[in-house]
Amino acid sequence: MTILGTLMAQGTDINPIHFRSDEAMPAIGDWPGIFFNNVPAGNQMTWCEVRHATNGVRVLAEDTVSTVAFSNCTFTECNRGMYF
Repeated sequence: MTILGTLMAQGTDINPIHFRSDEAMPAIGDWPGIFFNNVPAGNQMTWCEVRHATNGVRVLAEDTVSTVAFSNCTFTECNRGMYF
């Protein structure tokens, strides 16, 4: 999933947001993961679970404005959890 704008994924401890494989037998690397590509400031992921990805989250920032805030997120069964 490539983010070119703003992502506001705000789950809760009771209802987290799940980003994961849709394969019948999920495995590491089933999908590329979430890719923030030179995004504007203001992206946020709260109470999110990223699973079965190659890179759970990858952030490419060629400037100093791009920001992504993470809070209470988990990255499991990924080749890399977070990649900057």
